[in-house]
Amino acid sequence: MAKFVLLDPVAEIKVEDTGPQKAVAPLDTLEGKSIGFLFDGHYSAVDYWDALQGKVKGRFRPARIVAHVKPNVGAPATKEMVEAVASQVDMAIVGVGA
Repeated sequence: MAKFVLLDPVAEIKVEDTGPQKAVAPLDTLEGKSIGFLFDGHYSAVDYWDALQGKVKGRFRPARIVAHVKPNVGAPATKEMVEAVASQVDMAIVGVGA
Protein backbone atom coordinates (compact mmCIF):
# COMPACT_ATOMS: atom_id res chain seq x y z
CA MET A 1 0.00 0.00 0.00
CA ALA A 2 1.26 3.52 -0.90
CA LYS A 3 2.04 5.91 1.92
CA PHE A 4 1.75 9.70 1.75
CA VAL A 5 3.98 11.87 3.88
CA LEU A 6 2.94 15.47 4.46
CA LEU A 7 5.80 17.85 5.19
CA ASP A 8 5.48 21.35 6.58
CA PRO A 9 6.74 23.68 3.82
CA VAL A 10 7.37 26.58 6.20
CA ALA A 11 11.00 26.66 7.22
CA GLU A 12 12.69 28.41 10.08
CA ILE A 13 14.45 31.59 8.97
CA LYS A 14 18.15 31.49 9.74
CA VAL A 15 19.45 34.85 10.85
CA GLU A 16 23.20 35.32 10.80
CA ASP A 17 24.81 37.96 12.95
CA THR A 18 27.04 39.81 10.49
CA GLY A 19 28.01 42.50 12.95
CA PRO A 20 27.03 46.14 12.84
CA GLN A 21 25.08 47.14 9.77
CA LYS A 22 26.02 50.19 7.73
CA ALA A 23 23.12 52.55 7.07
CA VAL A 24 22.59 53.38 3.41
CA ALA A 25 21.52 56.89 2.52
CA PRO A 26 18.48 57.04 0.22
CA LEU A 27 19.14 58.12 -3.37
CA ASP A 28 17.50 61.41 -4.31
CA THR A 29 17.69 60.49 -8.01
CA LEU A 30 18.57 57.51 -10.17
CA GLU A 31 19.79 59.67 -13.03
CA GLY A 32 23.49 59.09 -13.58
CA LYS A 33 23.61 56.25 -11.05
CA SER A 34 24.44 52.59 -11.62
CA ILE A 35 21.47 50.25 -11.30
CA GLY A 36 21.75 46.49 -10.88
CA PHE A 37 19.30 43.72 -11.71
CA LEU A 38 19.58 40.29 -10.11
CA PHE A 39 17.23 37.88 -11.84
CA ASP A 40 16.57 34.18 -11.41
CA GLY A 41 16.32 33.63 -15.18
CA HIS A 42 12.94 31.89 -15.12
CA TYR A 43 11.68 31.54 -18.69
CA SER A 44 8.27 32.96 -17.83
CA ALA A 45 9.72 36.34 -16.82
CA VAL A 46 12.57 36.90 -19.31
CA ASP A 47 10.50 39.28 -21.47
CA TYR A 48 9.27 41.11 -18.36
CA TRP A 49 12.80 41.69 -17.05
CA ASP A 50 14.00 42.88 -20.46
CA ALA A 51 11.08 45.33 -20.61
CA LEU A 52 11.66 46.45 -17.01
CA GLN A 53 15.32 47.18 -17.71
CA GLY A 54 14.32 49.16 -20.80
CA LYS A 55 11.74 51.20 -18.86
CA VAL A 56 14.20 51.94 -16.05
CA LYS A 57 16.83 53.00 -18.59
CA GLY A 58 14.40 55.26 -20.47
CA ARG A 59 12.72 56.85 -17.47
CA PHE A 60 15.57 57.25 -14.98
CA ARG A 61 18.56 57.59 -17.35
CA PRO A 62 21.10 55.67 -15.25
CA ALA A 63 24.77 55.89 -16.18
CA ARG A 64 24.98 52.10 -16.26
CA ILE A 65 22.82 49.01 -15.87
CA VAL A 66 24.44 45.83 -14.55
CA ALA A 67 22.36 42.68 -15.05
CA HIS A 68 23.17 39.31 -13.50
CA VAL A 69 21.20 36.12 -14.05
CA LYS A 70 21.55 33.26 -11.60
CA PRO A 71 22.79 30.02 -13.16
CA ASN A 72 20.19 27.95 -11.27
CA VAL A 73 16.54 29.02 -11.14
CA GLY A 74 15.79 26.84 -8.12
CA ALA A 75 18.62 27.96 -5.84
CA PRO A 76 19.15 31.30 -4.12
CA ALA A 77 21.80 33.63 -5.48
CA THR A 78 25.19 32.92 -4.01
CA LYS A 79 26.76 35.33 -1.56
CA GLU A 80 29.46 36.01 -4.15
CA MET A 81 26.90 36.94 -6.82
CA VAL A 82 25.03 39.27 -4.46
CA GLU A 83 28.31 40.91 -3.43
CA ALA A 84 29.37 41.23 -7.10
CA VAL A 85 26.15 43.08 -7.93
CA ALA A 86 26.26 45.22 -4.77
CA SER A 87 29.87 46.26 -5.39
CA GLN A 88 29.11 47.55 -8.90
CA VAL A 89 25.92 49.55 -8.40
CA ASP A 90 24.31 52.32 -6.39
CA MET A 91 21.03 50.40 -6.09
CA ALA A 92 19.67 47.03 -7.17
CA ILE A 93 16.38 45.49 -8.19
CA VAL A 94 16.13 41.85 -7.16
CA GLY A 95 13.67 39.39 -8.69
CA VAL A 96 11.34 37.35 -6.50
CA GLY A 97 13.19 34.08 -7.05
CA ALA A 98 16.67 35.53 -6.85
